[in-house]
Amino acid sequence: MFDPEAAARQLEAHDEYKVLRRLQPRPVALSRPLAPGERLAVVVDTETTGLDHRHDEVIELGMVAFVHDADGAVLEVARVFNALQEPSRPIGPEITRLTDITDAMVEGQRIDIHAVEAFLEAADLISDGRCEVLGMDVGPSEAETFWTDFLRKLDRRGLRNVKLVISDAHEGIEASVAKVMNATWQRCRVHYMRNVLAHVGRSGRRVVSAFIATAFAQDDAEAARQQ
Repeated sequence: MFDPEAAARQLEAHDEYKVLRRLQPRPVALSRPLAPGERLAVVVDTETTGLDHRHDEVIELGMVAFVHDADGAVLEVARVFNALQEPSRPIGPEITRLTDITDAMVEGQRIDIHAVEAFLEAADLISDGRCEVLGMDVGPSEAETFWTDFLRKLDRRGLRNVKLVISDAHEGIEASVAKVMNATWQRCRVHYMRNVLAHVGRSGRRVVSAFIATAFAQDDAEAARQQ
């Protein structure tokens, strides 16, 4: 009887061949407490109706929680999450081509935000200077009430001593940062640049962009104002 594994090992013994084996699904269940030095992290992936965060919507959310050690090595997959959501308008053909998600698949589907919160609740907040996703939520608008509730959830999970919050220019975010975190708020440079260039003709965008970048490069506010 043909033994495919034996044949694969014979091929691997020769430098001219490389054998690829089908990945075997790993167990998805954390049946033990975390050991000292281990952390629980979550990878989040979304599919959307487009790239404009002001108008486009999330149509699929996928998350994988995993255990890693102090060096960042992945040790174990803890659990997974996947959900679809019906957008307010039909999914474009280009998005369907990229994601394989159709209107029929998302019809009547809603992402359970409480299930998302429960999934993320156990994830660790990292405090050693690395950039990490601390939380995620879905809300009907950028209103102050939404952001206040979101930031209070992070506070209950242990987020402390926040000094500076950088975001796009939504009044709701700015107000909730001052109320919940008592931190300084700064407008995101990327969003600011986009907002400015939206009012500039195509021929002048490169010049305006260079002027703004020069101002950002100054050491203090006074030097920036002189540019």
